[in-house]
Amino acid sequence: MNSFPQGWYAILPLKEIRSRLVVIKRLGIDLIVWRDNKNQIIVMEDLCPHRSAKLSVGTFKDNKIICKFHAFEYDASGQCVHAPEFNKPIPKLCVKKFATKVEIGMVWMFYGLIENDLAIEPLQQIYDTFAGTYCYISKIWKSHITRCIENQLDYTHLPSVHHNTIGKKFTMPQNAKFIKSFDGIKSFHRDNNDGPSTEYVFPNSWILNISANFKMIVFFVPISEVETKFYIFNFRQFLNNFMTKKIFDFILNITNKIILRQDQMVVESQGLTPSNLSNNELLMKHDGAIKLFRELWNERM
Repeated sequence: MNSFPQGWYAILPLKEIRSRLVVIKRLGIDLIVWRDNKNQIIVMEDLCPHRSAKLSVGTFKDNKIICKFHAFEYDASGQCVHAPEFNKPIPKLCVKKFATKVEIGMVWMFYGLIENDLAIEPLQQIYDTFAGTYCYISKIWKSHITRCIENQLDYTHLPSVHHNTIGKKFTMPQNAKFIKSFDGIKSFHRDNNDGPSTEYVFPNSWILNISANFKMIVFFVPISEVETKFYIFNFRQFLNNFMTKKIFDFILNITNKIILRQDQMVVESQGLTPSNLSNNELLMKHDGAIKLFRELWNERM
């Protein structure tokens, strides 16, 4: 049994589906992502249910994926619609297919037994407000998703880990406030909810509200129990003419890579155990968001 709760997970940007077939690993499952002839995104397990060969080494023909091993053909629903040795479909032979949605430029996959609604209103609001204009980078850490999320919820490490970047002028908030709901956690670092704030959106998204015209969204995409892929999106409403945007995006992405590198060494040193199982840790006053995150994660398991 793995340590991922049921829910809708952002698994990759739509822009990264450049070919007919994309092979990825998410939540410990080998997957194939492809477009059918109606341009719908299909996410299936990369496994032929006949003899466990990888479907990704097969071919496409007439909106079907054909297993390389015995040429069994599967349609977009995952059903075997033709088995050459019998010259007929085999209804009981079916590739596992995952419920999929495409929203705010991301492909979302439902992981679990009972599908629920995709609740991403705070993310959608940013995407709509900024007209889908952003730049982004990605990075893989050898760390459990819970440790990666908690690193973004933890502001007290800024002066030490980021002493020469974003932590230079950091002042410890005196009246931080944390609000937990069924779908996430909001953190306010100043009185009257003024100034920068963050919002965790269950299960794998996080928002940094820097200002009204500059925001960041991070998707923590679990590759497996021991690897997490970050997708860091920057949305802004300034310096967006063609040439200036390219230059500023380049600088912004370089800066984010430096900041990520500073975090990575420390977070990876915490080990691979999910943070919600770390009962030996003593949380402090300013770890309020982390405490609520662990409660929420355990509740939704």
